[in-house]
Amino acid sequence: MKKVLSILMILFLTVATAMAQGKSISGVVLDATNHEPVIGASVLVKGVQGQGASTDINGKFTLKNVKSGAVLVVSSIGYAKKEVPVGNQMELKIELSGEDNQLQGVVVTALGIKRSQKALSYNVQEVKSDALTTVKDANFMNSL
Repeated sequence: MKKVLSILMILFLTVATAMAQGKSISGVVLDATNHEPVIGASVLVKGVQGQGASTDINGKFTLKNVKSGAVLVVSSIGYAKKEVPVGNQMELKIELSGEDNQLQGVVVTALGIKRSQKALSYNVQEVKSDALTTVKDANFMNSL
């Protein structure tokens, strides 16, 4: 009787451990307009700290130990963030749509201080984008 109970307990613990482990998910992240791979996109499991991956040069990623019912949060610079439910899928094809965000202005300081231009107590030089494009020098620093 003890032998049977021991075997059943070991079997139960093995099955419980196997079910607690997640599955391996892989996929590709593509641009929605031209279907090109998105390089360096962040693919994170929502609500799980430290579980994520970045896409490679082909837009591919792999996540291990993802629990069923998880939601992936996919983001990249210049694209709208997208949440994708995993479900029972093992291979995902995720398309990100572009997001138009334009900077109004950037303040670059040598001291590493992040403030608005008005709040700085020292001289500020402003360079407009059209001034950078009018000078046709191969070296960016010479253009400044």
